[in-house]
Amino acid sequence: MKLAMIGCGNMGKILLQSVLKAEKLTTSELSVYDRKPERRQALGEKYPGLGLPDNPYDCVSGADYLLLAIKPYQYAAMLAEVRDSISKDTVIISIAAGIGTEHLKRWIDPSVKAVITMPNTPALVNKGLTAISYGEGLSAEEMTFCRGLFECVGEVVEIEEKLMYVVPSISASAPAYIYVLIEAMADGGVMQGLPRDLAYKMAALTVEGSARMVLDTGKHPGELKDLVTSPGGTTIVALKSLENDKFRATIMNAMEAGTKRVEQMMKGQQP
Repeated sequence: MKLAMIGCGNMGKILLQSVLKAEKLTTSELSVYDRKPERRQALGEKYPGLGLPDNPYDCVSGADYLLLAIKPYQYAAMLAEVRDSISKDTVIISIAAGIGTEHLKRWIDPSVKAVITMPNTPALVNKGLTAISYGEGLSAEEMTFCRGLFECVGEVVEIEEKLMYVVPSISASAPAYIYVLIEAMADGGVMQGLPRDLAYKMAALTVEGSARMVLDTGKHPGELKDLVTSPGGTTIVALKSLENDKFRATIMNAMEAGTKRVEQMMKGQQP
């Protein structure tokens, strides 16, 4: 068994450490290439026995699985560089927005075995959500293995690839919206006299608890909202203010804009 990984930035590093921590693979079963020598050196010091070739061709050679943890714009050039070292049996795993099976078929081979995924950054604390879609020709064992990689960093949902373009706006990019919400709530608390550190903690824990209520109770978010909203109370006047400022529409418009950008990326268009 050999898993090759090209790129070890933020998400690549999270996946690597989580897979090793979960004992999904050992360092001897992994080969990692990153263009930055200092990054490879740091990985070697942290993970003795980890394969760290100084070129991507050797990294990929003989791999059963190839995980591409690089930016979308880097895919075409990198795959052109390593294509001859990719076996017809190698499973290619993409984690980049805007990269689909058709891209991999064009850049590698029409019969490529592709797995398209979209993880998000809460994977850093093992609370990630990864959407995954399997291409043609994969065995049940290969699909299980790929799913297992991402289960090391959180939950995994399987979707049709035709819906993958929606995932960044509701999951992969969405943590940024939530951070803005937490920051805004904390700013509001500070404006009204709360210490900054306490305001951040209260806002973050409230978001965490509210999300857990949706997941654990199975109730509609609107029903849970109504449970908090007393007649003539503070919550209903705050909600009215949010409605006046088109809070829902603002979120939906942001998601729509993000999805349009993914569609552009899939077509190779620049912003």
